[in-house]
Amino acid sequence: MKDSYSITFKNHMKVLGFLWQTSLAICVVCYVLGLDAQSILVAFGVYGVFFIPSLYLHIEYWVENHGQIVKLYNDRLTIAKGSDLIDYSFESMECVTLFKAASLDRGGIPVSPLEFYNFARIDMKSGEKVVLTCLLTPKVDKITDQIKGVKFVRKKKLFASTDSK
Repeated sequence: MKDSYSITFKNHMKVLGFLWQTSLAICVVCYVLGLDAQSILVAFGVYGVFFIPSLYLHIEYWVENHGQIVKLYNDRLTIAKGSDLIDYSFESMECVTLFKAASLDRGGIPVSPLEFYNFARIDMKSGEKVVLTCLLTPKVDKITDQIKGVKFVRKKKLFASTDSK
C-alpha cells in the first residue's frame, strides 16, 4: 500500500483555514476601529459573498466523502465505506479530471476561500464516477499524480462543485 486518505479534523482546518482566519481578521478590524453594529453587519454581509459559497462546497464535499477511506496502491485505488470495499484498477479508469482554482494551480496565491476547494473525478470505463475531494487530502493532486496510464485532464474552476462538467 502506498497511501491512505480520509476526512480528518486536520484536513477540515486546512481547507477552512483561509475562511476562519479572514473572519477573525474582520472581527479584529471591526473591534479596533470601534465600528457600530450596523457597520459590522455590512462588513460580514459583504464577506458573506465568499463565506456562504465556501460553506456550501464544504458541506457538499463532506457529504461526498464522509466515512470513506481511500487507499492508493501501485495499480489500483480502493474505497472502503463501512463494511463495503470497492477496488478500482487503473486499467478500469477512463479519465481523471482535476477541478481546481487557477490561482492555486501549480502553486499560486489564493485570494478567496473558494479557491481552497478542489476535487478529482475519476470516470470509469463502466460509466461509474468516483469523486475525491480536498477533505480527503487538501492537495488532491497527491492522489491524481500517482494514477499512471490514465488520461488526465485539468480544469480550472473558481467554484468547484462536484456537479461540475
